[in-house]
Amino acid sequence: MAICCAYAPLPGACGNPTTLRQALRRTLPNYMLLSHWIYFERLPQNGNGKIDRQALRGQFQQSLSQLA
Repeated sequence: MAICCAYAPLPGACGNPTTLRQALRRTLPNYMLLSHWIYFERLPQNGNGKIDRQALRGQFQQSLSQLA
C-alpha cells in the first residue's frame, strides 16, 4: 500500500517536494512517510467546491501505472 500526497502550496509557500519530504522525515516515523507526491497548482474540486477525491484517485492511479 502506498501513502500518497496531493498538494497545492499556498502562494509564497515552499512547494518543493524535496524540502517537504525532509521536513516530514524530521517529524514522522518512517512507516508514515509519503511514497508518492503529485503537485497541483490548485486541487481538483467537484461541483460543490469540495476536493474531488475521485479525480485525485484517478490521477494517482494513472501516475503509478506509468511508473510500473
